[in-house]
Amino acid sequence: PLAYQWRKDGQPLANGGNRSGATTAQLTLTAVTATDAGAYDVIVTNAAGAATSVAAHLVVTSADDNGTPQLRLHRTQ
Repeated sequence: PLAYQWRKDGQPLANGGNRSGATTAQLTLTAVTATDAGAYDVIVTNAAGAATSVAAHLVVTSADDNGTPQLRLHRTQ
């Protein structure tokens, strides 16, 4: 079986607040704010070893006319 650990800026994430899925294949963030901006990656492990994904950079910009934050996701090359 595969095991997952999501990280933000190199630090392991835990479920709670607006985060869920910190140890699953899919990380979910709700009610995103500027404090959620950062570099997200995941470490996937199994009996053969571990692999770390390329980081994706989440950028949270000012809210639109409806008060909804605008999000941009950048994949590091």
